Amino acid sequence: MRPTTFPKGTTFTPVPDPLLGPMLESIDDLAELKCILRALWHIHRKKGPLRYVTMTELVSDSLLQGSLTEGIILQNMVCATQRG
Repeated sequence: MRPTTFPKGTTFTPVPDPLLGPMLESIDDLAELKCILRALWHIHRKKGPLRYVTMTELVSDSLLQGSLTEGIILQNMVCATQRG
């Protein structure tokens, strides 16, 4: 049986090390983690020296909309922002 791998040509999004260490320990809500990872994905795809994602972009993101309500997205991004 051949192991499952990412398809050839898959792109990657960098994740800051603290998110995979101490911050990850403190995140107890899967929805918050989804929002953070999706925000990082959006930010990584931006061009220029100032990269950011707006709440409007996140609440209209089709992937997040598939599993989270607008209220949950907003609430979790507030938590993520407070976390740093």
